[in-house]
Amino acid sequence: MSQARGAAVLIVGGGAVGVSTTHHLVEEAIAARVAEQVSITLVERRPAVGPGIAYEADVETNLLNTRAAGISAIHGNKPHFYEWLRQNEAVWRPSFPRVRLAPSAFLPRALFGLYLQDLVRTLGERARRAGIDFTVRRDDIVDIARLGEQFHAATASGATLRADVVMLCCGHAPHEPYPQFARLEKYASNPYPIWRLLQRIDDDDDVIVVGSRLSAIDVAIALLGRSGYRGAIKLVSRGGRLPAVRGSQEPHVLRHIVRDVIRRLAGERGGLRLEDVLELCRIEAESNGVPFAWDEIRRPGVDPRSAFLDEIYLSADRPRPWQGIVYAMNEVIDEVWRGLREDEKQKLVALKSEFLAHRVSIPIENACIIARALAQGRATLYGGLERLGFDDASARFRATLRVREANDVVVSGAALINATGFDGSNALRSPLLQALHSRGLLRPHRHGGIDVEFESGRMIASSGAVQPDLFAIGSLTSGVHFFTSALDINVRHAARSVHEAVIFLARRVRYVDEPARHPVFSTIGVNA
Repeated sequence: MSQARGAAVLIVGGGAVGVSTTHHLVEEAIAARVAEQVSITLVERRPAVGPGIAYEADVETNLLNTRAAGISAIHGNKPHFYEWLRQNEAVWRPSFPRVRLAPSAFLPRALFGLYLQDLVRTLGERARRAGIDFTVRRDDIVDIARLGEQFHAATASGATLRADVVMLCCGHAPHEPYPQFARLEKYASNPYPIWRLLQRIDDDDDVIVVGSRLSAIDVAIALLGRSGYRGAIKLVSRGGRLPAVRGSQEPHVLRHIVRDVIRRLAGERGGLRLEDVLELCRIEAESNGVPFAWDEIRRPGVDPRSAFLDEIYLSADRPRPWQGIVYAMNEVIDEVWRGLREDEKQKLVALKSEFLAHRVSIPIENACIIARALAQGRATLYGGLERLGFDDASARFRATLRVREANDVVVSGAALINATGFDGSNALRSPLLQALHSRGLLRPHRHGGIDVEFESGRMIASSGAVQPDLFAIGSLTSGVHFFTSALDINVRHAARSVHEAVIFLARRVRYVDEPARHPVFSTIGVNA
């Protein structure tokens, strides 16, 4: 006779990355034939498991910046979301009656959130059919301690969960960039959910929106589309540059910017320079018969509004080959980052805002709404943000802008909305991560986030030891992987980490022979 020793996995965070991690864990456990010996607990503190902040129920103008057939929670199956839409229209159509379904459509982010919720449901069914003890718990993990060969995780509700493997998928740390305004009614440190934010804005309020990328675009479009809103929208940021606009190009398959080439060049040259990366992009483009000139993409010297209009013109029903190459680099951008020399990494960090303005593009329909608002004077774009303040006498917010060769400009507004996105530079804002740090179970990374093993996502302890049973995936690993804002990157990392975790679990789930209980041994004279 034999008895199996079970192994428990705790997944902390039930947003998109947590759902992806859970999916791959269920499938890998089944493939490795350890399903009946594995239990999975997925813990999420928000009421809905699946959407997280990125894909929560919100206004329909919050659009995905990836086409419907190109986004998925499953590695190696990018059309999965679109196929789910086609096969489950009865599930989502009542909530999204105006959606026009097409592979190239930019759909509401909340619709992707509904897909994630349904994926959790079907995951639970598949896991239980395979013999996996699968539990979704709505709670908050506040501390994790290593006790012997197991972890003990404390929850906000007072429970203790035991696990052999822990996978952190808990997303961004709390972000409060302007705590001096926290008491003020018309200040929002985070615009989401936008439907709730709109309730705090009066029809005549002129609004200062800090930021000019995706979150700021979401806010501006929601305000512009609100019936009765007459106020002015003032987009202020340091760079004052709006995002690139997505062209109509097909997905690009990399031929030259591949991991082996990147590693070889980094080894030969003692680390890559940014110029080396641009040269690889040029070679990649020329092999496809298209030009790639970074200055033509950046258009230095062109004022931001004109550059934005150029983006719309260049993207109107036409392909942007350089975008196809840059988006395809999601497959290797972590390798590029790892291969850069330290001084070149510092340059790229300084350029990150500009990089994101080009890399994280917006659908042309949203770009046209913003361009029209700028032309009509309903929205204004400002660069050179120096500081923010609040004037008690007038009860108005003030943004001071540094203008080259001129006196400072002050922009005021009745409301202030921070739409700069999430900052992964300080992972230790989270109470859970602070607890892990105090226990020596993590060390911060010098470029932000927490330190993990590049190949596996295993967390590195404060001692420098790689921990085989503790993983981090997603934005927490921004220092190691640089660009962790794209779902396809995080889904790939989730699949890779799960593979390593299941190998560990398969070794942990061992069979213990009990020969003395089997009658055959006594009959053949064996003293077991």
